[in-house]
Amino acid sequence: MTELFALHDVQQPGRPIVSVHRPTTIEEALRLLAADDRALPIAGGTDLLLDLQRGGSGEGVPVVDLTGIDGFRSIEEENGFFVLGGGVTHAQ
Repeated sequence: MTELFALHDVQQPGRPIVSVHRPTTIEEALRLLAADDRALPIAGGTDLLLDLQRGGSGEGVPVVDLTGIDGFRSIEEENGFFVLGGGVTHAQ
């Protein structure tokens, strides 16, 4: 039987999500990520959707959703330079 797709070496079998955290500050996000080395930061969820699509029975992971952090998608000008927040999208 032929597999429909093969995982690249950097990919892992899918993993279940055990919890979702939505911090509102960078400090809170860093604290959550430091508290559990399995925690996965997400911004748009593309990686999460790919993980779920692959299925599998990997170890469950907590997810830290960064989209609720104030200024995460901000674009500002400072001293003639544009400063992009970590969640700025290509469309923005």
